[in-house]
Amino acid sequence: MKNFKTVILAAIFFVILQIGTASADSFDNLQAALTSGQYTIRYENITPPTRAAALKERAHIFNGKMYTADSFMMYNTVKGVISSDGVNRYVETSAVQNSGLIYASCSLKRNDEIFYFTRLEEKGKVKYLGKVEQNNQKAKAALAGKVSAIKYNRTLFLESPTNLSDDAAVSKVLNAVLPNSEKSAGAITYRKIKSGTLKNGLEYVDLKAVNPPQGVIFDAIRYYFENGKLVKISAGQYFGSGADLDGIRTIIKVTDFQDSADRKLFQLPKELKDTTKRDKEKKA
Repeated sequence: MKNFKTVILAAIFFVILQIGTASADSFDNLQAALTSGQYTIRYENITPPTRAAALKERAHIFNGKMYTADSFMMYNTVKGVISSDGVNRYVETSAVQNSGLIYASCSLKRNDEIFYFTRLEEKGKVKYLGKVEQNNQKAKAALAGKVSAIKYNRTLFLESPTNLSDDAAVSKVLNAVLPNSEKSAGAITYRKIKSGTLKNGLEYVDLKAVNPPQGVIFDAIRYYFENGKLVKISAGQYFGSGADLDGIRTIIKVTDFQDSADRKLFQLPKELKDTTKRDKEKKA
């Protein structure tokens, strides 16, 4: 009987070990993709607004009249796309206004150039606004259907957290995945503290900040995986103390994750005319 119990306990321990290993493998694969720069991520930032923000946006007074939230852009889910092959990168962040207008801010880094443009979608119609370069330094006012690239300058456009996405919360939780050795001096570093499988079958890996920002007493992120693929990220940060204790949370739904680039995104939309003035190649 004693030997039987020993066998059962050993089997349980083996299953637990395998579960933890599977979670760790999924996380390691995610880390490898982000570190190599080979990935495509489509996501929705579904973080609900704070109660204070919701109350503030419920009604507005404009020119002496009260307007309900339906007349204004209240909280809306922010969607995004990030695709990279290590050299080229496409970043898109979009939101749907109450009027139904979809506003998408886009940037495309292609070799040594970067294009910035906006996509507007309303009632089935799509319109693009691009920025036209002026004096090789500053952009002119946005013009419909035209876009001009600016030169990529690694000093100005460092591969930093703010460049992984236009959504700061998304950038934070994705950059946390990168090995600490890859992070710049002073960046927040994280360590794995737990991994396993939930009752619904999702695997998870928990990270905790080693050096949280000043005033933050707790900073942790959980990554959820299904069949080895990232499907959700949740994060929490707490600061203050006693009655003044407060916190913020982030919930990211990952609708698609691939460990390769979607190269179709590296082409400018056909509705945009490239007006970049480039130096002509010198004839031999």
